[in-house]
Amino acid sequence: HIPGIVAMCERLIASGHAHAAEGHVLFNVDTYAGYGRLSRRTVKEMIAGARVEVAPYKRNPADFVLWKPSTPELPGWDSPWGRGRPGWHIECSVMAEQHLGDTIDIHAGGADLKFPHHENEIAQSVCAHGGAEFARYWLHNGFVTVEGRKMSKSLGNVLLIKELRELAPPEALRYLLLNAHYRQPLDWSGAREDKTWKDPLRDGLDPALLRADSARLVDWLQGGADPMPPMARIQPAFIVLAVFGKKALLSGQIAEPALHEQLIAAARQTYTPGIVVDAEAFVVRGQCEPSE
Repeated sequence: HIPGIVAMCERLIASGHAHAAEGHVLFNVDTYAGYGRLSRRTVKEMIAGARVEVAPYKRNPADFVLWKPSTPELPGWDSPWGRGRPGWHIECSVMAEQHLGDTIDIHAGGADLKFPHHENEIAQSVCAHGGAEFARYWLHNGFVTVEGRKMSKSLGNVLLIKELRELAPPEALRYLLLNAHYRQPLDWSGAREDKTWKDPLRDGLDPALLRADSARLVDWLQGGADPMPPMARIQPAFIVLAVFGKKALLSGQIAEPALHEQLIAAARQTYTPGIVVDAEAFVVRGQCEPSE
């Protein structure tokens, strides 16, 4: 994609949206009125948040690099501005242009990329394409955290799917993932260390009994003749229905989609950790399987 990157830099320079200086090509932030709209920041706020000294070849402290020179030991390619390499942001704009077109439907990424990365992508893409919208919809996901810290390779705290599947069944993992809004953080603290996930149940709760309780609970909620399960087993039954209710819905055990939502809401409101010992861990470990 290097030829495309060089070509986009040349277009931006020709249209006045970028300038070359000391082997660099920089985007002129002053030429794009929409800069900061995505992250809802003013240019002054973005400059105030900068952590590095402003380079003397910038016309505006907020100008960002499109192309930069490379020293002999660093990767580099020949260009009209000397041997160098692309800036961080323009690579994405050029790849999107070449493979998806001037305007794309959906652009996603972590919340930490909203500024500066996505803000800069928008500016250079819109200006390189004569004002065409870069992305119609933006989806910024929250962080996956471990012990309150962002999960990342550099911190060595990455949890792989194959590791999580040793701790819990796929159905439980899917439920936990879907239970968090995509813009909110999702914390996996203690997942590796919590050996109780694999321990035998301490309460002596029987999977077959829980399945029967769940069926009775569904019948009772629908106004059937079966009595409600004993109070001591209500909460575990709610948990089972919350996790596996979708399969019950599809199989006809639950007649109305709205009832499934009611069950999930009831499970959240009714279950209190510690009242029914180990009920949540019972489901997370997958000791209770949905009836076929």
